[in-house]
Amino acid sequence: MDINIQVKEPPRLSLYASPYRIQGFGLEQTTLRVVVPEEVGESAVEVMLDSRVASPEPSTLSVEPGKSAEANLRSGWLGSVSITAVSGSLASDPVEIQYLVPWRFMLAVLIGSLIGGGLRVIQDRRKQVALFMLEAVLTGLVITVAYLFGIKLLVILDVAVPRILSEALVFIFAALGAYYGLPRLQPDSVPQPTA
Repeated sequence: MDINIQVKEPPRLSLYASPYRIQGFGLEQTTLRVVVPEEVGESAVEVMLDSRVASPEPSTLSVEPGKSAEANLRSGWLGSVSITAVSGSLASDPVEIQYLVPWRFMLAVLIGSLIGGGLRVIQDRRKQVALFMLEAVLTGLVITVAYLFGIKLLVILDVAVPRILSEALVFIFAALGAYYGLPRLQPDSVPQPTA
């Protein structure tokens, strides 16, 4: 005699990342989406995004059953991180996020800086071209990275930075940064801490 016993699996949280491969060194971020199954009840549950090395923002989400909520994760150095959604006895399968070497970013900064610096050399007719071009590349890199983190160093580049990095945008930032150079901060223009 055969006896069939049906075992109902407990409900699980679902966790998704889009995209799951991003440029490292803090240059890009991914969106984490947590889905809570309807079977968990009627009231919202607190879901924690758990990882040993990553810091999603926010790290805790309040999610209604049958609905989803999102958090963001900015890349770290290089390699991969694993993130799991946890709420009491509920958990998701881990999601792996890969932080890649930002080759496209570095190439776009280099080309943009060289073009912006080249335009400046031609305009100013500088004699020490090699030294100026090195300064242009470094300036383009500083201006571009500053804009990725919301620091607007040039008024001409007062635009919102998208979540996913565009090489064309990096090229423009680097070229304009190399052309105009770093702004010289005057003592009265430096923000002072408030008491």
